[in-house]
Amino acid sequence: MRIKPRSHSRREAFEGGFLVGFLIALAVSLVVAFSIAVTRNARAHGDAAWIQADPTYVTAMGSHCCGPADCERVPEGEVVETEPGRWLVRSTNQTFTQTERGVYPAIRPGFWWCRRGERVVCLFYDGGAS
Repeated sequence: MRIKPRSHSRREAFEGGFLVGFLIALAVSLVVAFSIAVTRNARAHGDAAWIQADPTYVTAMGSHCCGPADCERVPEGEVVETEPGRWLVRSTNQTFTQTERGVYPAIRPGFWWCRRGERVVCLFYDGGAS
């Protein structure tokens, strides 16, 4: 007695092919979405990526200065030096001193800050970097 191999119907073949195609499309979509998220995160810092990359830059409370999009170059005139080693952030009326935690020399020219909402949590002063 010979057993005849079962032949698949066109519907079964279609459904199997559809499932494989769907899974491939899903995997490709997830890879693309992940790539976009990583790229946006990298671009969010742009010129300030050097702050996010250094885990030694911490706030006065000890948390890292930078999240995905909160560090940037300070607009011209927003930070003024009130005396040597002491700065005032005009928009928030916050003062920072060179010796406190959360205040660092910038490795790029100009002032830089990291903010949580409107509050400045880290200030990078222009230390004459070039």
